[in-house]
Amino acid sequence: MGEGWSDYYALMITQDWANSNVNSGFTSPRSLGSYVLSSSAGFRSHKYCTDFSVNPLVYLSSLPPEVHDLGEIWCAALWDMTWAIIQQEGSINPAIFNPSAGGGNTIAMKLVTEGMKLQPCSPGFIDGRDAIIQADRNLYGGTHVGAIKEAFSKRGMGFGASQGSSNSVTDQTPSFAKFPSIKIISNLADFTCIFTPSQDQTVSVVGINLTHDVVITAPVGFEISNVSGTNFNTNITIPATNGVVNATIYIRIISSTINQSGSYYLVFASTDADDVNIPLINSSVNNYVAPTFHVVNAICAGSVAPLLPSISDNGMQGTWNPSVVSNTTSGTYIFTPTGAPICASSQATIIVTPSTVSFSGLPASICLEAPAVTLTGSPA
Repeated sequence: MGEGWSDYYALMITQDWANSNVNSGFTSPRSLGSYVLSSSAGFRSHKYCTDFSVNPLVYLSSLPPEVHDLGEIWCAALWDMTWAIIQQEGSINPAIFNPSAGGGNTIAMKLVTEGMKLQPCSPGFIDGRDAIIQADRNLYGGTHVGAIKEAFSKRGMGFGASQGSSNSVTDQTPSFAKFPSIKIISNLADFTCIFTPSQDQTVSVVGINLTHDVVITAPVGFEISNVSGTNFNTNITIPATNGVVNATIYIRIISSTINQSGSYYLVFASTDADDVNIPLINSSVNNYVAPTFHVVNAICAGSVAPLLPSISDNGMQGTWNPSVVSNTTSGTYIFTPTGAPICASSQATIIVTPSTVSFSGLPASICLEAPAVTLTGSPA
């Protein structure tokens, strides 16, 4: 395993992260030691790549006794895991030596390092796998456990695998079975808006080998649905069909008292799998202030129509629809703020009243200097 770790750290610190994308682990195989042999193939039996047609190395019931050959299997699994986490996060930290910058590559490197602190002395491959899983639970609340387990399953260290003695290469039991797991693909942006409810944000949830449904619970101040724009609630249940869950979850803020520095987690739980907690706020949430106006709400037909202001009384810019007030027909005008994510609109209703009033029982005309007709009522 030591040779595998050394290969892994060499790959991580020499990868051109600034020019990598979430698919580079598959499309761009990496060799090691090419400078030593003056060959692009390097000194390992296979290049490191998540494409199994390039690197087919897996955990088997009988393993090669040579330490470098063993290390290649361990590094292949760690490399697969790294790109699985990168794809889950959807982001890469171009500066790998800045551990606080985020990105799937930084997270993976932290987990491998933390895993070495947690595993027992003289660890085997399954010990190392389990330590990385525990590291994710400790550091990230189990957010990446599904991706980690899936990567190890592909390399033969899946559900039911056993290492036997870490001093033997012939008593282990491989397994390519997938763990019961929940995996999240997050499309969340910061909830930065000025109204409630906020715009919907989405995450995708995939569950495999489950015998129980997935229950999703929103934190206080949020609500969720599996239907865009409707059926929102504080918790929902996604049925597992033939062991599989595959759904898009819509999240929105419903409270104007969200604490900008608070912790808010969307929780995915199933009896079969580790819970997955997704943080909902990464930076800030603006104050929730609705636009206010002093718009004339009644005019006479045919009179000069008022202009609708492009800036609200409390300084929000936006547009109106319709943009021009009718002086013949009553109507409702919608103000939509611009320049920030839109969570809701404001509206004004303007009533158009007739400009003439008819009376019955009055003479059609009166003569000059004749007594005036007295009107009673309002207006007089």
